[in-house]
Amino acid sequence: MNFPTDGFEPDTESAVTLLAAVVTDVAPPMIRRGILNVVAARPRFRSVPLAPVEALAALVTDVGELLESLTDDDWETAAALGDLSVRDTVSHLTGADRYLGVKTGAWSEPLADELDHLATSRPAIEAGISLTNTELLDRWRSNSGALIAHLRTIPVADMSLPSRYNVIAAPLGGVLIARAFELWTHAEDICRATGRSLRPPAADVLGAMTDVAAELVPGGYQLETGRADPQTVRLVLTGPGGGTWDRALTSGAMVGEPDVVVVAESVDFCRLIANRLAPVDLDCEIIGEQTIGHAVVAGAMRFAMD
Repeated sequence: MNFPTDGFEPDTESAVTLLAAVVTDVAPPMIRRGILNVVAARPRFRSVPLAPVEALAALVTDVGELLESLTDDDWETAAALGDLSVRDTVSHLTGADRYLGVKTGAWSEPLADELDHLATSRPAIEAGISLTNTELLDRWRSNSGALIAHLRTIPVADMSLPSRYNVIAAPLGGVLIARAFELWTHAEDICRATGRSLRPPAADVLGAMTDVAAELVPGGYQLETGRADPQTVRLVLTGPGGGTWDRALTSGAMVGEPDVVVVAESVDFCRLIANRLAPVDLDCEIIGEQTIGHAVVAGAMRFAMD
């Protein structure tokens, strides 16, 4: 199935407001389908995403504010991240900073098996057992602050160089956004465990995350199905940080007219990428090749690290 693309201009702010209602059940089916067809056909206006280092730095600030708000009881809350308590989750974040610092040259120390994400942070978790809550926060602040300061010294041109973050092999800029995904995800884990409201990233941070999410779609599809197909998927993410991306489902293939369009809300799609929202629970619309669309959604979870 092909969708028209000629003659469309980027959405105005009023149209963006309309798009925010597209994925709700308010509109009658016929009207809803008409709106979705327009959404599928036209590009989205979006603000300029933050650069990778600054997106990560913004999330470090957000997480610092969250951790400062925790009570002593909150710190002891169990099962924030699997079997890890809030305390251990913060230690895990510190360990991930140490790992990323080694990978980017901020400091030098031995690394555990890179393919075992939790193993790379286990030394920090074990060392954190004897620390007070205040000491855990101070340690996290010291490491995350030093890491951001180091990353800001790396030339912008180097952001395109090959790098690795555990199982994710990508340009350095993509690796930093993968770390931003993890930091935001675990902040929401802590919010869930302590009964706090979830904290969506700012629109320009979210925009950097959705750019990377769109790049993961073809690889996730191939991991999910075991094949590379010639079709083109159009991903339409609504709300702050959203946008429109056309991606070929075969690496290196030319992008053509979309055979399928997946429409979802930007924050929910990022939670899907992070394995905090199941495909069946994602409120999305698939227009066109349904089998391919469902495989795209299922494959989006393939790069989650925990």
